[in-house]
Amino acid sequence: MTPLFKVMLLSCIVVNGLSIKKEECVPCDTLFSKLKPSGEHGKFSQEIVMTERGEPKTGTTIQYVRATAALVHACDYLKELFGVQSCTFKDEGSFSSIIFEPEIGRSEAKCPCENIEKVSISIGEHSKHRIPVVDNCPFSHVNDIDFRFNDEDTNICTFADGTQVKNLNELWTCVHESNCKINDKSTQMAVFRDPRTSIVSTFYYIKKRKDWDIGDLDTFVMNKLELMCQWLVIRYILFTGIMADQSVEFWYDEITEDLLNWNYHWFYTVGLQLPYHIVNDITKTNYSSHIDFHPGEHNVRSNSVRRFEDEVSEHIVEFSNEVLRKWLPPVLLERFGVTPVAMEHK
Repeated sequence: MTPLFKVMLLSCIVVNGLSIKKEECVPCDTLFSKLKPSGEHGKFSQEIVMTERGEPKTGTTIQYVRATAALVHACDYLKELFGVQSCTFKDEGSFSSIIFEPEIGRSEAKCPCENIEKVSISIGEHSKHRIPVVDNCPFSHVNDIDFRFNDEDTNICTFADGTQVKNLNELWTCVHESNCKINDKSTQMAVFRDPRTSIVSTFYYIKKRKDWDIGDLDTFVMNKLELMCQWLVIRYILFTGIMADQSVEFWYDEITEDLLNWNYHWFYTVGLQLPYHIVNDITKTNYSSHIDFHPGEHNVRSNSVRRFEDEVSEHIVEFSNEVLRKWLPPVLLERFGVTPVAMEHK
């Protein structure tokens, strides 16, 4: 994410000051759902460390910006309740965090908070496109779009004898038989998007920024969609299966179509239980500045509807659906609105 793009988005989501009356105070421990005993005078603490992961052009940037913005809002709310010095927000480029320590803001607090020692919530995107496995894993890959779309050696999962997978069943087997070592213990924010829209977005990204001969959009989809589907499935197997106990799914369509639900999902993930009116205010403030990055060449406002089918030729639509049927499991086909078996034309 470029610093300028990040600043432009965050500049649109400043929280208005809140007016908190003492009778509106809530027990501070009810605002946090993942507290653990801190071992000091019967107090509690909470530490959440998130790492964002997702393929390029799946919405990782907008997910990170929204997650960061939500933490800013939450921190401002805590300041109003428990003192301006009780919560601090830090932005270190590809790493953002809030730290809540009510004792520091006690002299200015409008509400009491005696049993919380410290709450720390952070999210990082520094290796967001890299799969969290060791480098000798057969499906590890570098943290750059160049090495997946400008190289014939795609480094998709290979068996011990060197053969590459040819279908979903073989890919599933290869991933599990590889038994790759996971090299990240943090909670994974696993970002997913329909590969048909991701591939179109990827085409325009490369067209604008790279001096590559990639042909027209239809040709690019025909050449690269299978590759994108394979990487999607590898991530899905990893984050919803092998690493399910430390991963949480976040979908592109949720953040563009239902931001209120997305905010609840994010706050629940990081152990924040904010009142409905606060979450609703956050949603309305963020939504007013939302830009929907549709799969085509131009950015449009969120009330404009443009689909994958609007970007490619008619025969590419069915070709793409067949590719999805070949590589994706039924749960993902249903998610993306593709029937498992093509219906016969009458």
